[in-house]
Amino acid sequence: MKFFTKTYWDKNPTLFRAVFILIASFFLLVSFWNFVSTTTMPTDENLFQDPVSKFYVLKDTKAFIIKNGKKLADSIHKGDLILKINEIAVDSANQAADLIFSLPDSATIKLEVACMHRKEIRNIYAKREDLGNKFFAKLKSAVLVVGIAEDGASDRAGLKVGDLITKINGKTFKTAIEADMIMRNLEANSEIVYEILRDAHIYKISIRLAKFGITFSYLLSFLSGLLFIATGLFFGLARPNFFAARIIALALLFVGFSITGRMNPSFSLYLYSSQFVMALTVITNLAFLSGVSLFIHSTLYFPVERSELSGRQNWIYIPYAIAIITTATTAYMIISKQVSPGFSSYLSLLTILGFIAVAVFASIKLRGSVSKNNRKIGRAIIFSLSLNLIALFITQLMRIFNYSSPLFGYTGLLIILIPISYIYTVARYRLLDLDLRLRKNNQYLLVTFSWRALLFFALFAFLWAASHIYLELPNIHFTGTSIEVLQKPLKEEYLSFYNTSISIILTLAFAYLLLNLYRIGIRYINKKYYRTSFDYRKASIDLSRVIESDITVDNFIETISNKIKSTIHINRVGIILFGDNGDLINYRFSELQNQNFADSLKVNKERLYEVIKHIAGSFRVEYFDDEF
Repeated sequence: MKFFTKTYWDKNPTLFRAVFILIASFFLLVSFWNFVSTTTMPTDENLFQDPVSKFYVLKDTKAFIIKNGKKLADSIHKGDLILKINEIAVDSANQAADLIFSLPDSATIKLEVACMHRKEIRNIYAKREDLGNKFFAKLKSAVLVVGIAEDGASDRAGLKVGDLITKINGKTFKTAIEADMIMRNLEANSEIVYEILRDAHIYKISIRLAKFGITFSYLLSFLSGLLFIATGLFFGLARPNFFAARIIALALLFVGFSITGRMNPSFSLYLYSSQFVMALTVITNLAFLSGVSLFIHSTLYFPVERSELSGRQNWIYIPYAIAIITTATTAYMIISKQVSPGFSSYLSLLTILGFIAVAVFASIKLRGSVSKNNRKIGRAIIFSLSLNLIALFITQLMRIFNYSSPLFGYTGLLIILIPISYIYTVARYRLLDLDLRLRKNNQYLLVTFSWRALLFFALFAFLWAASHIYLELPNIHFTGTSIEVLQKPLKEEYLSFYNTSISIILTLAFAYLLLNLYRIGIRYINKKYYRTSFDYRKASIDLSRVIESDITVDNFIETISNKIKSTIHINRVGIILFGDNGDLINYRFSELQNQNFADSLKVNKERLYEVIKHIAGSFRVEYFDDEF
C-alpha cells in the first residue's frame, strides 16, 4: 500500500519520472495513431444516420393543421416520414396499413410526420379518403443525410441534406453503421454510387471519395490536448519531488489524453465492432473524470499548500467516487449495447453538477485558511477551472433541450486556459522552485510577435469571409455615362463583378483599420516596456557611478532611490541597509509622508534581519509569513 502514498513518491522522485514517462508515452502513441488514422481514412464528406422512420410518403396530399382552435389548410409532402398514426408509433407495414386503411373514408387521421428537408416534425390531420391506397411505402434499406461538408465531394456531386440513401454501389444495408462500413472499405479516390430517394423520385449520384481532411475544430481540439500533455510532462519531470507538481502533472496528462485519445465520430463508426473502440471510450472517459477530480484535489496543495487540512478533508474523495460511478455506468451501457442518448446526456449533466457542487463546497470550506494575498495568487487557476466547468454545464444543458449553435463548437477552446493559467501562476510567483520568467526584452519580443500574429489572423479570417460574400444587389447597372434601373435582375457577370468589387473595397478598408490598430498597439507596447526611453546599459553605468562615488550613506540611499525610480519607471522604492550585526544603518521610502513604513520598520527590524540574514541573492516577499 506504500506504493499509493504521498510519502513513497516523495522519497522516490526518479521512479515517479519513469512511471510518468511510460504512461505519457502510451497516451501519446494512442493519440497520434488516432489522429493519423482519422485524417487519412476515405470519406464521402457527408454525415448520415438512421432515419427516424422508414415509412415514406409517396405523394403530396392535402391536409390541415389545428392552430388556436382553427383549421388551417396545409398538405403532407412526398418524402415526409411517418412517425405516428393516431398517436400510435408505427412498427411494421401491416400495422401502419391497418391504422389507416381499416378506417372509413370520412374518418380524420392524425399523423406525426418528419420533413427532413425542412428539418421539422409536426402533427397534421388528413381525411382517410384523401390519403388513397398508395399513400406510403416502407423502406427496406435507408440512411438519412444530415450534414454535408461545403464544397466537399458529396456537395459537388449534388447530394443534399434530407436525402435518403437506399443503396451504396448496389448494396443494401440495415443500419447506418453497415452503410458506413461499405463506404469505408473502399480506397480513397475510388468512385462510389449512391442510390438516393428525394421527393419520391430515385436518383443515382456518383461520388469520388477523398481522404479525410483535418477539420479546423478537430485540429484545434487535438492541439489543445497536446498542450495539456506537454504542460503535464513539464511539471511531472521537472519537479517530481513536490506532491503538488505530481498531482497537477497527472491531472493535465489525463485531461489531455481524454481530448487527443477520444475517437473521431466518423472513425469510431468504422471500428464500431472492435473491442478496442469500446475500451478506448471507457479509458478516455475515465481519464477526463480522473483529471477533473485531481484538479479539485490539487487545491489543497497548490498554489498554497495546506497539508495540515488534507487529513481532515474527507470531501476530497467525493470527485473520485463520482468518476468511478460514472465510468462504471458508461462501461456497462457500452458493453451491454444499451446506450441511450437521453440517459447519457442526463448522466453527463449530473456528473458535471456533482463536480461543480464539490468545487463550490471546497471554495467555501477552504476560504478561511487562505490569506487574501494567497487567494490572489490562485485567482487565475480558479477562474480557468470554474469557467470550464460552467461552460461544460451550459453546453450539456443545451444539448438536452436540443438547442444547438455553431458557437458551442468553440467553447472547447476555453479549456486551453487551464494549462496557461498554471504556467502563468508558476512563472508569475516563482512557485515549485521554478523560475519561468522571461527577461524583459524577451517578453517584449513575445508580446509584439503575438500582436502581429493576432492581426494577421484577423486579416486572413476577413479575407476568407469577404471571398464568400455574395449580395443580391438591386437591379441597377452602371454604364460609362449613366445609371440604369433595370426591370429584370442583373446578369450573372455583372453581379459577380459588383460583388468582387465590394469584397476588394471592404478588404482594403479592413486592412487600413488593422494597420492603424497595429500602430496603436505597438505604441502602447513600446510605452509599456519603455522601449523608447529604457536602456539597460545606461542604467547599469549610472548606478555603478553612484555606488563608486564618495558620498555619505544618507546621500547614497537617496540618490540610489531616486535613480532607480526614474530609470526603471516604478512608482515606489524602499531601501533598507543593515550592518553585519543586524543594526539598522539607514532606510528610505519614496513616499516619505507614509509614516507607517517607518513605524513598522522600527518595530520589526530584528525579525526582518533574522529572516533575510541567511539569504544570498534576491528573493520574493511572498515567501514571508502571511502576518509578517
